[in-house]
Amino acid sequence: MKKQICKIENEILINIFDDEKVDGIEKQNLLDKLKVIIKNGSEDNINIDYADLRCVVDCGEESSILNIETDIKSLHKQIVDNDIFKPKVKGVLLNFKINSDMALIELAGVVDILNDSIDEDATVIFGIIIDEDIQKNSVDILAVISY
Repeated sequence: MKKQICKIENEILINIFDDEKVDGIEKQNLLDKLKVIIKNGSEDNINIDYADLRCVVDCGEESSILNIETDIKSLHKQIVDNDIFKPKVKGVLLNFKINSDMALIELAGVVDILNDSIDEDATVIFGIIIDEDIQKNSVDILAVISY
């Protein structure tokens, strides 16, 4: 499992294309993490875009960007155990990168667990990118969590 977390003020996140550095993080490194949000995909994908990012970020004052690479079974436990996904959350943008062999019902279970972990009024938006380089039961998630 690989997990990375970055906290960022929402105003900086929205204006990321204008700033050179964000709290010591190189702009290009952060843009690389966010590129899946603005990436054009195939018809097999459920795309999210800058407007979706803006919608989630506008829900709060600060955001965390979380990138997790893990297997689908471990992901359920990580969401339940992770302090990031708690009732104080105002919005979540999830982008799942999966292999085409993964059943979408497994991702629905992840979204259900997340919805049970956060405030019922929180905004949740998700997208899916099919990537054959991802192992069959693995998932790479980029999450933007707004507080």
